[in-house]
Amino acid sequence: MTSRLFNAVVGATLVLAATLFPAQAFAQAPAAGFQQLLASVRLGDEVWVKGHDGKEVKGKLTDVSPTSLEILSGGRDVAFGVERVKTISTREHDDLKNGARIGFYVGAGLGALGAFSYCFGAAVDNCAGGALGAFALYTGVGVALGVGIDALIPGGKIEIYRAAARPSARLSLAPILSPTKMGVAVSVRF
Repeated sequence: MTSRLFNAVVGATLVLAATLFPAQAFAQAPAAGFQQLLASVRLGDEVWVKGHDGKEVKGKLTDVSPTSLEILSGGRDVAFGVERVKTISTREHDDLKNGARIGFYVGAGLGALGAFSYCFGAAVDNCAGGALGAFALYTGVGVALGVGIDALIPGGKIEIYRAAARPSARLSLAPILSPTKMGVAVSVRF
């Protein structure tokens, strides 16, 4: 009885935990201008500024205006004009509530298994106190571990600014040589 029932309870707990915590993704459109940056980031936050040349500079945001921004990188202030910046990214601010919630449910599931095994594993006259203790202990440890693990995982890097696409012009030159004509064909594409 106990091994089959125990396996069924463990399987049900794992399935329940997997279905209670689906992955969630929330997207926010990057800011269209520097003046909108402060809605996504605060002065002093860590940012990555990537220029149109492909070089990326990491530092702490120290100033933002509609036409420029400054970061402190490597002990020196670095200024960027709006025309130089392609993207700006920062770390996603992570809330520890999801770690606590996941730890609670996993700990509560294991606590239920512990309470079950305490009461039905051996002949116990009064199992309520021990079962409640096991449940509380496992749940508390689960919450603590969930918060601790969540605190150790850094938030993902998210893009908070993307420059508008630059118009590009292409100039093509082609020689025209024939017995009766000589010249150059010019073509400009935008």
